[in-house]
Amino acid sequence: MFILHERLVNNTHSFVRKDAPVVVTEMSTQTEPEVIWHGTDIPDYDGNLLMSFLRLENFIRLATAHSSKCGKQLVLTSRQLNFGAKVQHFWKCPCCSAELCLVNCNMIRSSEVADGAMYSRSQPDFNLRIVKGTQLTGINTTKLMEFMQGEMGIKIASDNNLRRQITKVRKSIASTYEGRKTENRKEHVSAVRAADKYTGDIEWIKNGERRSTCAGNICIDGAGCTRVYNNRHRGRQSAAVANSCVTKKPLALVVSQVS
Repeated sequence: MFILHERLVNNTHSFVRKDAPVVVTEMSTQTEPEVIWHGTDIPDYDGNLLMSFLRLENFIRLATAHSSKCGKQLVLTSRQLNFGAKVQHFWKCPCCSAELCLVNCNMIRSSEVADGAMYSRSQPDFNLRIVKGTQLTGINTTKLMEFMQGEMGIKIASDNNLRRQITKVRKSIASTYEGRKTENRKEHVSAVRAADKYTGDIEWIKNGERRSTCAGNICIDGAGCTRVYNNRHRGRQSAAVANSCVTKKPLALVVSQVS
């Protein structure tokens, strides 16, 4: 007994055996463009870099589409490595002379100005993100350079450039702290004055001007320590924080360090 299968042949239905040989009569093939390799004089760079996935994938799509249209492979013409963590590769089509550029990151301009600079300049976003991460995680630039460049071989900004960028991050942290502290205090005062059992502000006079202070519940705590280096060398550190008992948010933070 034969197992019959239905197959479409020349727009007609026919039944064939399952083990019957397949006969190919005519077949259309697509002619692939001949890709010619053109060498480049740009020396190889044996190193690693930080790369944005989106930028890499977009460049691959653009480069492959252009090569399929012209039928020739792109040629690397130059490479720029003098922008910190930013790396640029310039490619040229030998057929139509079109130029394509691969950039590994975006360029940004910070609102803060680095120490010693007149204005904020455009810079690779990796440069600023690296120093931001070091400040938030407590890693100094020496350890960063030893790990990123020494161990991993990843191209980043120089040590002097990183230290200048750190001043931007510290200014941004300070301005953010002042703004958040003001918001927390305003929220605390509004919540205390809106309470039903609030007895009123404390009135006082300074330089002939009458002022008032909100009397709300707060909690203050702190800690301090002394480190002895030698018989006559000591380092002292202390910190104190004031939190609102109403909004549960910090109202003040004081840190002191004496070396």
